[in-house]
Amino acid sequence: MITLLASHNEELYKIEPWCVADIADLVRGDRLQVLTSSDGVLDFWFSHSPWLRVNRQATGLLLATTRFTAHEVPLLRGDIVIAAHDSAGDLASLTDTQMSRLINSEHSWREERILRRRFDRDLRAQRRTRAAAEAAARKSLLGRAFGRTHTQGRS
Repeated sequence: MITLLASHNEELYKIEPWCVADIADLVRGDRLQVLTSSDGVLDFWFSHSPWLRVNRQATGLLLATTRFTAHEVPLLRGDIVIAAHDSAGDLASLTDTQMSRLINSEHSWREERILRRRFDRDLRAQRRTRAAAEAAARKSLLGRAFGRTHTQGRS
């Protein structure tokens, strides 16, 4: 079965997973989630990991294949597997037409601008969160280090 991996490095790769467990390994997640395209044919497999950077390529492909607007489309993070499914809901290979549609999808200048703003805003929020967590960890470590020094000096 041929699918696409929208990697965290913003590249698309053809891959051949055999089952959902293989997809879970590829997206490195234990809680696999899936979003389906508007036509009900394409599946975007991912694991929600808020600490990972946004996968701009996969988010753009999701926008191109769904009825989400650029304001509404979920920001996909990490590695994303894009596959198809058959009428029974089982995994199926992407057709050449489906792959071509994905690879050649384009957004309007307005959608591009909105997505760019959302990506930048998300990156700033992640940096703030990371900086706050690092500051809290430093404060905790310093507090424990000085706390031990003062108790040792009193004896």
